[in-house]
Amino acid sequence: MVLGVSRKMSRLRRDAYEQIFQKDLFMQMFLSNICLRLSCHDCKFKNLERPSDITIGDSWGIANYMPDMDDNKGTSVVLVHSDKGRELFELCQSEMLFREAEVDKILPPTADSRKSVTMHPRRRYFFKMLDAGCSVPEADRILKPNFLKRCVRKVKIIIKKIKE
Repeated sequence: MVLGVSRKMSRLRRDAYEQIFQKDLFMQMFLSNICLRLSCHDCKFKNLERPSDITIGDSWGIANYMPDMDDNKGTSVVLVHSDKGRELFELCQSEMLFREAEVDKILPPTADSRKSVTMHPRRRYFFKMLDAGCSVPEADRILKPNFLKRCVRKVKIIIKKIKE
């Protein structure tokens, strides 16, 4: 069973860390795959058959598949793998809004939850810099595209807009 779930979460602490991802150094490194463990690039659990009872994850494309479930606060995907998982889900379902979904639509075969992530081409260099004593913000500079790459990216965006 695959479900799209949306639930209003209440904040437990007022002093919780909050930062938009464009300004969050860790989030940028994480999403670029540069700081992941080596096992993340050959993960044995990156498929739909898992030993857990339930898997919970972010539903990144929910606006495309179930726009009515997209509240801009976060919608989760819940994969129920076992009878025990189904029982647990049924205990919680009165506390959430949910809909059953087609797995290939809510988690396309290209989704990172279904395949291991590609290693960042400069990952080894990044960790070598950290081992040599560089701070994380210093080592992070290797994520910033050089001037030529920024220009190429902007030209591609302009061309795409012209074609639309």
